[in-house]
Amino acid sequence: MSGCVEEKEGKVDNQGGVVRFKIRAARAVAKKEPADETVKQVHDVRPAMSVEDKREDRNRVEKEGIYTVKKGESLYSIAEKEDVYGNPLKWISLFRLNLERLKDAGGAGDIRHEILKEGMELRYITPEDAEKALSHFQGKGWVVNVLSSQVSGKIVPAAKALIKEGYKVYISEARVRGENWLRLRIGFYGDSADAAKDSIKIMSIAGVSDAWVTKADEKEIREYGGF
Repeated sequence: MSGCVEEKEGKVDNQGGVVRFKIRAARAVAKKEPADETVKQVHDVRPAMSVEDKREDRNRVEKEGIYTVKKGESLYSIAEKEDVYGNPLKWISLFRLNLERLKDAGGAGDIRHEILKEGMELRYITPEDAEKALSHFQGKGWVVNVLSSQVSGKIVPAAKALIKEGYKVYISEARVRGENWLRLRIGFYGDSADAAKDSIKIMSIAGVSDAWVTKADEKEIREYGGF
């Protein structure tokens, strides 16, 4: 398996706690994170952008929902721009939306940091479009956690394979027991049974054997559901 699973085995919490499922082959086992641990989003600390940098970013976004690649830019650096996504981990959204143009990019290397062809136009999701897309996930919060890793590069091959098979994947950040984790996830499902059923095929495509199912919180759904 590429990556690690953070949680220990546990019983299902029927008092409103987090319900998780450890998937191995076609069998699901209930599990949860320890009650005394807090999982929260991890935010990168980056230097504030200068007025000139912000103006340059605005100038580079020439058409709403379309970004024209400039010299030396990559999916990672473009996703990080405030006028695109403001989050480098959303490179995965750019790759999915522009798959036909990028499907041969990266080869066996890292698609995130490959220098793109100058002048290429890439689609991205605007805040308005993201907000509209969220309406499709009302009452749907179940996700398949494909794999978890503390090394971002280990997630890339599985992410590419799943996107090429039509799955809408995203990468979330979490902090568990004082350590930072990246989670490759697919969502969102209406119930855990649908997610568990789909996880069998997902594991085969991603080349993993211990994906698990969990219910994302509202913050995670709003952050990634629209993209």
